[in-house]
Amino acid sequence: MGDKKIIISVKTSTGQSYKLQVHGKNSIESIKRVLGQGMNCDPKLINLTYQNISLDSSLTIGQLNLQDNAEIRWVDPESSQLKNRSSTQQQNQKQQQKVDSKQKQKPKRQKSSEKKASDSQNPKGEAQKLQEKAKFNEKIKEIKKAFGGPLFVEEPKRPKPDDYEYRVHFLQNMCLPSDFIPAALEMANYDLEIAADALVNGDLPEDDDYSDSEIEEMYDSNRSKIEEQRKDLAGKFMMERNEFLQRFKLLKPYEKHEVNLLTNLGFDITTCLQIYLSCGKNRDKAIDQLAILHG
Repeated sequence: MGDKKIIISVKTSTGQSYKLQVHGKNSIESIKRVLGQGMNCDPKLINLTYQNISLDSSLTIGQLNLQDNAEIRWVDPESSQLKNRSSTQQQNQKQQQKVDSKQKQKPKRQKSSEKKASDSQNPKGEAQKLQEKAKFNEKIKEIKKAFGGPLFVEEPKRPKPDDYEYRVHFLQNMCLPSDFIPAALEMANYDLEIAADALVNGDLPEDDDYSDSEIEEMYDSNRSKIEEQRKDLAGKFMMERNEFLQRFKLLKPYEKHEVNLLTNLGFDITTCLQIYLSCGKNRDKAIDQLAILHG
């Protein structure tokens, strides 16, 4: 489906339906994360199926070749009877073989002297590393929570339709917040259903832009951190001041907001911007790459 953007419907076993705007490169895992945030549940517990086949989290919309208005089902794992793919069956068989082989092996008891020796060999900083990793993961959770709604893929904006005023009044009659209706319609390319969902769920992108002086302050306030990380990362992701200012100003307001949020992971803003751009402005991929850099 290339770069085309489509609308898919996710229907639950209770009959509720959610519409999401997705891109061919969006994965099933990212859809589960969006649903988990919206429904306040663990994405790992969400089981999605298409045409009675369970969807692996690593698959993308493009690989599934989904068309516009395709329906994906969110099923209850206890009541569903799914046709598992042969690859899944093979994985289960391999898993069972590993379990069987482990059961045949007699476990060896570790001598107390060996245990003491292994404990003494562990570096003192290991506990500190684990604590830092846990704190970093908590920061990721906080940032993803701050990001809010689903990823909307950019496409050329339509001109205002002739019945624009009718659409505004229609949403106002639904008792939705009037101040945000124009922004919601523009974001949804004037699709009433998508705009209504965004208003109900609060999934509007950040509208506040940064002034030129605020952008310059972002770089200047990060100067010490930039110099420190320039040594650690061998300058791989570093930008000079003018280059940073030029690139950052080209971003849309909500994209600038996302880059600024990424700095909460402890990286300087030039690194965050470079990673964000290299990931196609995909905030989730940027977080994954920064997590790899963090170690």
